[in-house]
Amino acid sequence: MYLNSTLSILQWNCNSLTKGAAEFIKHIGNKNEAYDVICLQETFLKPGKHFRLLGHNIVRRDREDAKGGLITFVKEGLNFSEVTNELENITVKLNIKGSCLQVINIYIPAGKIVEKTY
Repeated sequence: MYLNSTLSILQWNCNSLTKGAAEFIKHIGNKNEAYDVICLQETFLKPGKHFRLLGHNIVRRDREDAKGGLITFVKEGLNFSEVTNELENITVKLNIKGSCLQVINIYIPAGKIVEKTY
């Protein structure tokens, strides 16, 4: 698997996964090839609210006090680990055929100031 192929990644600011679930599932169902990694922002999911995608592992960052939130789906069978830092993001490190690829799902709300550091 993935010896001579590319990864398929979907990114979508869904502005409420619950409200956009039907559209999301319809889009996923219409694809000839499933996505390997799916990064969604503004899920508005709260802890305890379940959302699954068959055939994918899930990494979530829910907000309890406001809108926002992230979810990243990683196709089962891909070797990955989560990378953490102080930003509102989900970073997964994929290990494929001896190579490493990091996929970063980040949400920066309007008005938030992020300082660059080098």
